[in-house]
Amino acid sequence: GEEAPVLHNVYDAAECLTAPYLILGATGFGLYNLFNSQSGAFPAFFDCIVLDEASQMVLPQALLSLVYGKGQYVLCGDVQQLPPVVLGPQPTQEAVLPAQSILAYLLTTYGPQARVRLNTTYRLNQELCQLPSQLWYQGDLHPAAANATRRLELPVVRQPDLVDAILAPQHPVTLVLADHTTDAQQSALEVEIVATLAAR
Repeated sequence: GEEAPVLHNVYDAAECLTAPYLILGATGFGLYNLFNSQSGAFPAFFDCIVLDEASQMVLPQALLSLVYGKGQYVLCGDVQQLPPVVLGPQPTQEAVLPAQSILAYLLTTYGPQARVRLNTTYRLNQELCQLPSQLWYQGDLHPAAANATRRLELPVVRQPDLVDAILAPQHPVTLVLADHTTDAQQSALEVEIVATLAAR
């Protein structure tokens, strides 16, 4: 049978040079340390670099990884999800670097012909999938067949209360309106609701 791949930690770039092939998982800063780039050396070492969660990675952070590649790059991410979290004062103009993600920047630069959309979700059932599909994916996001009709599996409750009604498996999508017009940054009421649902 096939041998399992050998996995081990690498602390010196010289260890990589003798390998006939290599799949290395690292951060940009990890590569910077591995290749001793403090000295100014940024070797184009990798045939292909894959950036995961590229929609959350700001341009300078991404370049710290891409600089070690020979020109073949695959960027994975979803610009409809969480953007980069950048602390500190931000420029007022939209789409300003460096707050924009590398993925958003490249999609703007090269357009849809450079994109391959994966349109199957393995996390959502049909009802949960419908809203994001219509709002952000032009109706092109679909649940995997095995998950399309899935429901929460909860014990049967003899005298259901409001929490049970919110979590009812027959209603995968439930809107809970919490009246808290004065809570702009944080909401103790929302915390209480979510904690109660999680505990139930």
